[in-house]
Amino acid sequence: MSSAPRVTILLEDQLAKGTPLANAGPTRLIKACVADWSDALGRSEPRYELDRRTQVVYQKGNGNVLRQCRKDSEALCNSGPVIAVLDRDRAHKLWELAGGGCRTMLLDRFSAECDSQIELVFLEQNLETVVSCIANRLNLGPMLIEQAVKRKDLNQRDSVLNRAVGAQSLAVRQHLLHDVPSFERLIDKICHHLGFTAPTP
Repeated sequence: MSSAPRVTILLEDQLAKGTPLANAGPTRLIKACVADWSDALGRSEPRYELDRRTQVVYQKGNGNVLRQCRKDSEALCNSGPVIAVLDRDRAHKLWELAGGGCRTMLLDRFSAECDSQIELVFLEQNLETVVSCIANRLNLGPMLIEQAVKRKDLNQRDSVLNRAVGAQSLAVRQHLLHDVPSFERLIDKICHHLGFTAPTP
């Protein structure tokens, strides 16, 4: 296991000021969902090993994710599989595609400019979709949802996402993967590269 490659996730988002990478809500949620799959398969990989093998890199804006894929592809891919995650609601602006551009067209543009080893996943519409889904499942108050989703307060975003991380929140994560298929697609790709067959837990 220790010689297995590391999966790098290039995520269109940013860290809350002063928040360590390991404590960021998106990082913890992604790793919790990956751990769920491991447990569902009876693998029960040590959490420190899953942490070592999954790296989330934050980039503010779709353009910065694409720029890193263009410029740093060799260095990124040398350490293992790479998954770029873009917000679908603004992806067409990267290539100035009229009408938003279909998913196939966006994938073709990305493939033409970036290393073929880098996989692309779109979040529909964006990470706020994930935050909203969790907040609604947990019946969080409208003020917290307003700050986390509409005002995009990063600390409140992390507050919502971190509530879906613990063992007691497994059902919330299962609902999330069902309700937000694009996020499930991301987790599925990560698990595939980690060597898991990924049935929905």
